[in-house]
Amino acid sequence: MSNELAIAQQSSELEIAQQSSELAIAQQSSELAIAQQRSELAKAQQSSELAIAQQSSELALAQQSNELAIAQQRSEQAIARQRSELAIVQQRSELAIAQQSSELAITKRSN
Repeated sequence: MSNELAIAQQSSELEIAQQSSELAIAQQSSELAIAQQRSELAKAQQSSELAIAQQSSELALAQQSNELAIAQQRSEQAIARQRSELAIVQQRSELAIAQQSSELAITKRSN
């Protein structure tokens, strides 16, 4: 009976050792899966941050292009306004010259 008890005890200890081993393997597998998920999450986060940075860069370029286009339009408007003002001054000058010529002709006839 003592021999049977020892065998039963050894079987129980063996079963406990096997269960402990299986539990350790399961825990390691779980830890490995968690580590893998964290790695994938970190990669996804980096990809997301890279995409955000790229979009921010593209937005900044678009904004700069838009600001450049606005500055160019303002410059062209200023040039057009200056040309218009120059044309008005030139017309007034020509009108004044014509008027002076006319007055000079009248004065010469009077004399």
